[in-house]
Amino acid sequence: MKTKTPRRLTRRTFLGQSSAAVTAALAAPLIVPSSLFGAGGVAPSNRATIGFIGTGDHGTDWNLPRYLKQPDAKVVIVCDVDREHMEFAKEKVDEFYKNKDCAMTTDFREVLARLDIDAVMISTPDHWQTLISVLALPADQRTAQ
Repeated sequence: MKTKTPRRLTRRTFLGQSSAAVTAALAAPLIVPSSLFGAGGVAPSNRATIGFIGTGDHGTDWNLPRYLKQPDAKVVIVCDVDREHMEFAKEKVDEFYKNKDCAMTTDFREVLARLDIDAVMISTPDHWQTLISVLALPADQRTAQ
């Protein structure tokens, strides 16, 4: 009975096998489940947080539904001096996200003071839009630093 001589490991074979193993090891972390990116494949850290100022008819019927459909944005607070409008907008936001996380305030300055707000949607009457927009600029500069 003849015994097989063990195959000799050459430098070329060793390098070829080890480079394949290294390539597989480096590629493995790149294959991740989409659940790590949150709903819709967008990581929560890559979603813009939106504050809604003004939740009357134009705010809730026109602007809010469009923002809610954006996978890379999340409405986190609604603001209106009319409590009924504000509560209606909160209900729509909470219903869409299936939670009760949306905050409310009657003072737009509270929205601008929040450091977690990336952008605001201003749906107020025309005579308020300029003032709120101008006051929102320093808030944007503060969070960018």
